[in-house]
Amino acid sequence: MKNFIKKLFVSLMMIILPLFATFFSGLAIRSYIGKPLYYAEGQSVRYAKVGSECYFFKTSNINDVSFRNVFYIVPETYFVIIVDDSTSPAIKVRYGDTLGYVSLDTIKEVSFVPVNPTLSGATLDISSASGTQIMSAPSVESEVECVISKNTRQIKYVAYTYGEVPSGGVSNVWYYAVFVPPYDPTSVFEGYIYSERVSNLSTILPNSEGIEETPPPSTDDEEMSESDANFAMNNTVKIILIVMICLPIILVFVLLLISNRKSKNDKLEKELGEELNGQAKSPAPKKKSRTTAKKKSSSKIRNLDDLDGQTLVRKPVFYTNFLDQKPSRSTANLEPEFPNYEVVDDDDLL
Repeated sequence: MKNFIKKLFVSLMMIILPLFATFFSGLAIRSYIGKPLYYAEGQSVRYAKVGSECYFFKTSNINDVSFRNVFYIVPETYFVIIVDDSTSPAIKVRYGDTLGYVSLDTIKEVSFVPVNPTLSGATLDISSASGTQIMSAPSVESEVECVISKNTRQIKYVAYTYGEVPSGGVSNVWYYAVFVPPYDPTSVFEGYIYSERVSNLSTILPNSEGIEETPPPSTDDEEMSESDANFAMNNTVKIILIVMICLPIILVFVLLLISNRKSKNDKLEKELGEELNGQAKSPAPKKKSRTTAKKKSSSKIRNLDDLDGQTLVRKPVFYTNFLDQKPSRSTANLEPEFPNYEVVDDDDLL
């Protein structure tokens, strides 16, 4: 029983561990080739690359570009997720955690999943001249969300937009930012900071994912379309996954076969050992006559085991009959005859 449980455990581990390895390898491969790790029910996530001056509207009225109807301008070359395109030309999308609308002519849908869909790592600092405020809209007349002291560092930058010019200001650019106060790390404030109160804005690097490059000239033999390349890659991935799935099954089958053969050999060796021990303890079998063997062979005896339970009879041989015959009555009282010689006088012989 213990051996059975041990074999069952080893077999399950040989199947489960490769399945886990195959699953996570598949996730890594899909991430590498730009495919989604999983799909929602009945639909997949659709991404679109953002062009220049892509306004992120609060409503589906994309003709109103005032700051009251615009969140901000989505960073160029990054990606939005298409939520609903039935209201074209206003497409409902999501950028980060925010839902809104963009114009259809400012985005281009792609067929892959970007690794870095949104801008990340960009920060800004507050100038050392004076502190500032986070506003609910790019206007000094809007509600104040939070007050930020001067020389505050590493505030998360999201995007920029256009708004009102404060008194004494020159630019109409505002930055949409996320601020977490160091004295209250559980509070998160999002809003607009006037650009002239900001210093050390990070360099905004474009996202190079999905940029089409002009392929080098190739001969007819080396020519391959994009669909053919994707098809070849998909076939390679499928072959790798099939091999990874089938290999552990084959290994388990071989191990079980070897184990079964080993068990049979052990059983045969054990039976042979018991038989030899039994023969050593039992008395030596009596020799069976040639006549009995001959009689048994006439009954199609093929091995010695067929002699078990048979009655052996000794058959008389013809040239020994006289040894077993008894003397008859006529000759029972006969005495041997000796020759009769006449008495001769010794003197006559002399």
